[in-house]
Amino acid sequence: MFKKLAISTFFLFLFLTALCQIPKTDKNGDPVKDLMKAKESAQKENKKIMVIVGGDWCDWCDRFDNFVNSDKDLSSLVKDNFIVMKVYSDKDLSPNSLFLLKFPIPPAFPHIYILNSKGELLESKKTEELEMGESYDKAKVKEFFLKYSKSK
Repeated sequence: MFKKLAISTFFLFLFLTALCQIPKTDKNGDPVKDLMKAKESAQKENKKIMVIVGGDWCDWCDRFDNFVNSDKDLSSLVKDNFIVMKVYSDKDLSPNSLFLLKFPIPPAFPHIYILNSKGELLESKKTEELEMGESYDKAKVKEFFLKYSKSK
């Protein structure tokens, strides 16, 4: 019985992980290389690039990721319309501060930059505008995603 439960739990975990559209932030990521890959993919797939800046120290960053990934509508919008790129940043913007200099300074975290497929900034978004209470407002998040979707 325990073995069946463990196997079922494992496959459920794999299934849910596969549904996640916003990846974890990689402290050791290279945002310059990541952006080059994202632009290539975005051009091939006719998508925008969503750059999410934050870190593992940021509770609201985890809340945003979990909020989007656990909602079928929002995660589908992300999957269908964006190449997601995460940029690790400490509160002082290190260690990727040189990369982030080309964008407006984020006033808080997480912070989202929407880029076109060439890597040009379309919007710098304060995610606190998407909050509701101790979480996020689905209608506001969805409206923000739809603003840059292929099929508005």
